[in-house]
Amino acid sequence: MNLYYAAESNQAVGPITEDQLHELYRGGSITLDSLIIIEGETEWKQYRTFVQQNPPRHGINFSQTSSNNIAPQQNIGVSVSHSRTETLAIWSLVLGIISCFGVFLTAIPAVICGHIAKRKIQTNSNLTGAGIASAGLITGYIGCIFYLLAFIQVSEKSEVAKQLRAEAEIAAMSAALESFKVDTGDYPRSADYPNVGLSSKSLFGILSQANSKAYYEFSESMKSTKGITDPYGKPYGYTYPGSEQRNGAFFYDMWSTGRSGSKENESRWIKNW
Repeated sequence: MNLYYAAESNQAVGPITEDQLHELYRGGSITLDSLIIIEGETEWKQYRTFVQQNPPRHGINFSQTSSNNIAPQQNIGVSVSHSRTETLAIWSLVLGIISCFGVFLTAIPAVICGHIAKRKIQTNSNLTGAGIASAGLITGYIGCIFYLLAFIQVSEKSEVAKQLRAEAEIAAMSAALESFKVDTGDYPRSADYPNVGLSSKSLFGILSQANSKAYYEFSESMKSTKGITDPYGKPYGYTYPGSEQRNGAFFYDMWSTGRSGSKENESRWIKNW
C-alpha cells in the first residue's frame, strides 16, 4: 500500500511503502505520535495505531518516546489528492462515438453527460477527464448534426413520395373521367350532378358507381367524409367546365392543394394543367 506521513512542517510526504515508513521510525524521522494516512482513505491516524493494525514483519521497539509535538487528531491542514477519471466523461465519449455510427438516439445523452462531467471536473480538483468529456461533446454534437440531416432527408423523401402519389392519383382519375366521357358523352358537370363542382365528394360517388359501373377503384386512404382525399389529407378539387384560360371551356380542372393546403397558393398545387 502507499502511505503518506505528516512532516514537522505539516506537509504530507509520500507516497512511501510500509517498509520505508518503518525505517523512518527506526531512524527517528517520525515518532509513534506521527500522523499517517493510507492512500485512498480520508482519515489520518497515529503511527502507533497504524502499527497495531498492520503489524510489521520485523518488530517495532515501542520504547521509543515521542520527540515530535504533533498531537493526535491534529488538523494537519494538508490533503492527499486521489485523482480519478469522471465516469460521466467516459460515458459521454462512448455514447458520442456510438451516435456517429448511426445510433442517433445516443447523441443527446452524450452531450448531456459531457456537460455534466465538465461541470463536475471544474468544481472538483480530484476529478480528471476534461479532455474525454470534450471529445464526448464533439462526437455527441456531430451525432446530433447527422440526426438532423437524416431527418431532413427522410422528410424530403416523404414529401417527394406524397407529391408523386398525388400526381399518379390525378392521372388515374383523369383516365377514369375519360372512360366516363366515352360512356356518357361528357365529363361529370354541375348541371347533371349537383355540387360536383363544389367538392370531390360527389365525384367519388360518380366514379365508383355511376350507371352501375365502377370507373375507379378508390383505395381506403383516399376515402373520407370529405370526398376523395389526397396524400396530404385534403380533398381533391374538381370542376367542370374548367377555366377557359387554362384548359378551354370543354375540359375539367382537377387538383390537390399539396403540402401548403392553401387554396390561394395555386402555384404550389399539384394539378392536371
